Amino acid sequence: MRGVRAGAVNAGGDLRLFGDTPQPVVVRDPADPGRHWSLGEFRDIAIATSAGYYAARSTADGLVMPIIDPRSDRAVAVGPSVTVLADECATADALTKAVMLSGTDAPAWLKDFGAQAVRLEGRMAA
Repeated sequence: MRGVRAGAVNAGGDLRLFGDTPQPVVVRDPADPGRHWSLGEFRDIAIATSAGYYAARSTADGLVMPIIDPRSDRAVAVGPSVTVLADECATADALTKAVMLSGTDAPAWLKDFGAQAVRLEGRMAA
């Protein structure tokens, strides 16, 4: 890595931290994206967040985000944000959608992926 011992790569909601130095991680408040919440300090981990605060669109059913619930074939209503911490970015990103669709139940299958999830509740005004 050409002498780089630690760092972070941010790809618009997907974050990869590398190296031995713990780095602070914050997530946006889904009801007020200008406000941030600290998740703590992490190292050597992938973190992904899915939320509707920048991708929401207004429909007859209210604000929705570009995540389709395969059970109903409808866009998911804007509400909570979901952040997943996992070993790989693709895993973390995919699991954000699964956790979001699973409702408020803490999915036991996250353990199968060695992942953890944080759900922040909030509703944006229409």
